[in-house]
Amino acid sequence: MAEISESERERLEAKGETAYGTSYPIRNCEDLHNAIQAYGRAPEHERARLRAFIIRRKHELGCDEPLPESWHV
Repeated sequence: MAEISESERERLEAKGETAYGTSYPIRNCEDLHNAIQAYGRAPEHERARLRAFIIRRKHELGCDEPLPESWHV
């Protein structure tokens, strides 16, 4: 995982490229992959919002990363 400075996280948050606060920044397809892998470590009460954010960023970035089967409804 990439080390991202707090100021970079704040900039990404302002652009809508983080899930909530400065958590889970998704700048590119590699970050998307990392967010999917880290999903289970998110607080349970935040997971639905995080999943929606990951799916939105996947489409915005045009990533081919497959989503977990359990996310398909």
